[in-house]
This record gives sequence, structure tokens and C-alpha cells, in this order.
Amino acid sequence: LPPKLISLASGRAPKSVELSHSDVWQRMQQVIESVEQAAFTGKGDKTVVPELYKSYVERVATMLTSTLALQTTLETAAEVPVMPSVDAPPADALRLADGQLLLLPVADALQLAEVDVSERAVRNLFADGVAELTFDGHSHAVIPWRPAVAEACLRWEASLRRELPALRALGERVQRLRDEMTRPPSEASPCGCSPPSNEGLLALKEAIAGIEADAAKLPVVAAVAHKAGDAIRASLDEALVTVEKVMDLRQADELDAAAIKQAEATLGERMDSLRVSLERLSPEALAVTAWREGGMVGARRFASGQRLVVRATNGAWREAAAEEACTLGGGPASLHPWNHAPLEVSLDAFEA
Repeated sequence: LPPKLISLASGRAPKSVELSHSDVWQRMQQVIESVEQAAFTGKGDKTVVPELYKSYVERVATMLTSTLALQTTLETAAEVPVMPSVDAPPADALRLADGQLLLLPVADALQLAEVDVSERAVRNLFADGVAELTFDGHSHAVIPWRPAVAEACLRWEASLRRELPALRALGERVQRLRDEMTRPPSEASPCGCSPPSNEGLLALKEAIAGIEADAAKLPVVAAVAHKAGDAIRASLDEALVTVEKVMDLRQADELDAAAIKQAEATLGERMDSLRVSLERLSPEALAVTAWREGGMVGARRFASGQRLVVRATNGAWREAAAEEACTLGGGPASLHPWNHAPLEVSLDAFEA
């Protein structure tokens, strides 16, 4: 769009001013003459202001000159050669061992699933759901990592499968509490959290303590269950303090509407925080947290025939089948997340 100059004044409508094109130095001289004809209240301003304007114009002109010179240089720069095309064959299908645990990113959460080799799929352990086993369909996070976890990982996975029925039962109890806490204020909830009350929150605290105690009886999640319980209790205590403050303000001899409104808003924030912290006690969250804190999230067991790229002891990368990765000459003593990965592109195609 062309530049526009609008003249504004009281008592009349805005008026468009026609812009005339002139030499920049001629324009600068016109501005300086206008400044010299103006009246100044400060001593010495009539001399200083024109000099400031000249300095400003010189800086703008210098910057424009360097910018236009750079643009000209870029336009005349040598052309970048066309990148060569690589005819890489499609990656082989991912082959993980039957029962290998994986984390599936779903919305803002991570779901724990296991590999089902018979159907080349992954099945969620705590909910209905089957997904295709692909390179990009699961999380590749490996931190935190603990060395020599292979045997510990197998034992933990076996314990998790034994305790799945008990964990799912706990999940039903947690879900009931979540449902009660999300009921609209017009519907009274059994735990007394909708709307929140002192008695209701104390009842919720007792229910959560019972779930935590039962979760702590399951060795596979005992440690993380106590941490989750501590976090929930901290949120509950904050909500209890705020509920009491709201009640005191409502029962005061002189009602302070602004203070009551602020306290109620704070109570809403405390209840939202409590709902979020309650998610930590869900069985899937407990299992995922225990698996990660155990340093096992990066452990992978491959099925026979899976091709890997492996870092040899001399620092070179080479291709190898999973079952031969550590037995071939110069191979690593053991596999860990930083010395191997499933082969997606052959080394020859990569180097090309």
C-alpha cells in the first residue's frame, strides 16, 4: 500500500495530505528550515535540534546503504548445488521381543504397553487399545538409565504382570474419586468435594490414604505410591486451609465481598491442583513412574533378525543382527542406549 499522511485537527474531519517525492537531501534541507523558523523555549535548542536531525538522517542513510548492499550480494551469490538424491530402501519392520514394555505418547500422557509379536502390535496394559508396532509410534526416551538392568528389568516386568489385577482394582477406586471431584457444583458428591467442604476433604483424605496403603503392599509400585500420596496430601492440606478461610470470611460479622471472591478463586485453584495430583495415584501413572525411576525405560530386548547399527570398541559404527551384536569381533561387551539403535537406513545409503 502507498504511504499515507493524515492531517488531524479539532473542529474538522481528518484530511489526507498528498505526499510529494523529492531528493532526500532537499527534503532534509526543508525540515531544517522549518525547524529554524520554529520558536523554542529552551536556550540553545534552536542550534542543537537541527544537528540531532542531521545525525539521525545520516544514520538511517548509512543503514539503508549497507542493507541494500547486502541484498545485492545475496542476489548475486553463487548458487548452491542441488543435493544428490539417495535411493535408500525402506527400513525393515521393527522386531522387538514378545512382552517388551514400551511407552506410548497419548495426548499429554504416557501409556504403558507391551509388544505382542503374534500380531506385530503393542497392547495397553491398563486400558483397551492396540497400536501398530512402528519406529515412531512409541517413546524413545532412555533417561534415567542404570547400567546392568537387564535381569532387574525382567524381574520387575514379571512382578508387574503378577500385580496387574490388584493395580487395576486400585485404578477403579481412584477413578471413582476422580468422578466425584469433577461433578458439577449442583450435584452433591459422596466425598463432599463438590462443592468443597472441610468434612468432604477430610473424607477424601481418608479414602486416598486407604488407596495409598493398599498400593504400598504391591512391591512393584510401593515406593512411588508413597511419593504420590505425599504430593496429594500436600494439595489436600492447602485446599483445607483455603476452605476454612472461605468459611471464616462468610461467617464474619462484616462481609467483605472482595475478600470472599478472592478466597473462592484461590479455593478453585487449590481444587484444580488436587485433581491433577490425584492422577499420580492412578495405576498406570504409578507403573510408568516406577519403571522410569528404576532406570529401565531405555532397556530393549530385540527379536531374532532385528538389524542394528552398533558402535564397535574402536569407535566405528557397523551393522549387525541383534543376536550377533556383542559376539562379533570388536563388538561391545553389552548393549546400552548409547552404543546401538535399530537400523533404519543402511550405512552405505547413509554415507552416500
